[in-house]
Amino acid sequence: MSPTDPLEDLLFHTRPAAPSLDLRERILVTTRTELQRERQRQTWRVIATTAAACALWLHLSWSAVLDTRPNIGVVLTTAELDRQASEIQRLIPDLPPGESRRQALLMNIGLNATIQPGLVSTRERSSATAAATSSDFGS
Repeated sequence: MSPTDPLEDLLFHTRPAAPSLDLRERILVTTRTELQRERQRQTWRVIATTAAACALWLHLSWSAVLDTRPNIGVVLTTAELDRQASEIQRLIPDLPPGESRRQALLMNIGLNATIQPGLVSTRERSSATAAATSSDFGS
C-alpha cells in the first residue's frame, strides 16, 4: 500500500451527509410536475389524433357522397306496379293493399338500385352548386 495523504484518509472514512429534506422535497415536487405535464401532453395527443381521424372520415365520407349518385333503374309504370301489388296480395292474402303496394315498390327499388361513381367533372359540379345556391337565395 502506498502512503496516503491524511486529508484523503479523513475524506475516505467520513460518511457523506444525507441530502437535506428541502432538497428531497424540491426533487419530488419537480418530478410530480413533470409527470403531470407529460400526462397532459399525452391527453392532448389523443384528442388531436381523434380530431384528425374524425376530420379525415368526414372528408372522405363527404367526397364519397358528392361523387356517387343513386341509380334507381327502370321507371315503373302504374299498371306494372298494380300488377306486382296484386301478385303480392295473392301470395300473402293477410297483407293490406297499401302494404302490398309498398312492398312492390321496395322490391323494384331493391332489384334496380345501385350506387355508381358520378361522372361529373369538378367544373360541372361547381356550376351546378352555384346555380342551386343562387336559386335558393332568389338571385
